[in-house]
Amino acid sequence: FDIGVAVVNDRPIIGILTQPDDAGKSYIAASYVTWVESAGGRVAPILHTLSTNEISKLVGKLNGVLLPGGGADLSAGSKYWDAVDAVITTVAALNQKKVWYPIHATCLGFEELLIWFSGNHNILDTIENTQDVSLNLNFTSAVKSSIILANAPSSIYHALESDWVTYNNHVMGITTQHYLSVAQLTNQFNLLSNSNTPGQPDFVSTIEHKQFPIFGIQWHPEKISLFVVSFHFISIVSLSILTLTYNPSSEWLKPGVNHDIESVVANAWIAQAFVNQTRFNMNHFDTPEEEAKALIYNWTPTYTGGLSSFMQCYY
Repeated sequence: FDIGVAVVNDRPIIGILTQPDDAGKSYIAASYVTWVESAGGRVAPILHTLSTNEISKLVGKLNGVLLPGGGADLSAGSKYWDAVDAVITTVAALNQKKVWYPIHATCLGFEELLIWFSGNHNILDTIENTQDVSLNLNFTSAVKSSIILANAPSSIYHALESDWVTYNNHVMGITTQHYLSVAQLTNQFNLLSNSNTPGQPDFVSTIEHKQFPIFGIQWHPEKISLFVVSFHFISIVSLSILTLTYNPSSEWLKPGVNHDIESVVANAWIAQAFVNQTRFNMNHFDTPEEEAKALIYNWTPTYTGGLSSFMQCYY
């Protein structure tokens, strides 16, 4: 629909939903935070332990939401699913009211979109041979008219299609055949790409809502950037205009992650495209003090590289 704004928000704040760790603490992997920050966004944690009413109020003051990958109980009635439901319900309602409100959902977050929009907690399939491996995207014709990739230069398309730069680390998802049989999904989302591993059926890897800026990807762009990549969203024309700075918090030790320059640039595009959409959202906190209290800067990342798959986490 028509966004209907004449100005943009150049200081967007993106909420990231926390997850529980094995010790019962709430955490956010720091790679998601730096991924958003690399594209010009700020981060506010959405504590999954809050009440659904508190989550809805907080989401209504943010400019976008990132539903991260990881591991959590998505069964109906679980505390974590109630938090997910509160987030997506609030965002969907705001979009219905013509408030441009983006969601970027990765891996587990992607699976959360599938469950919520289908209304089926048993919709997920087991996907074989997709742990710690980089794959390519097999694009559909819908990608050329998508929000997330329509403006991407040819170098981005080439990398995503041909260079095996999308990092996968999941055991669940949905096969393309299954997805195409679910009217609740095909009526609401465009299928932008699928992927596959040898001898296995294709699985859905990228979807985008047909009306609203809601994007779901099965892969992990936040794990790629050994560097923070900075470039202008509209005017990028070649790799030569990139400015690179070291980013020590990325999950770059996994052997299946492709860290070559084409991979870095292609995955950074997704961050730029998502954060750019949050600039059209004018939600805000009531006071500067309330905003400051909500931001991730109130927490300090902890090195967890020896304990988990994440190099750093915010607890």
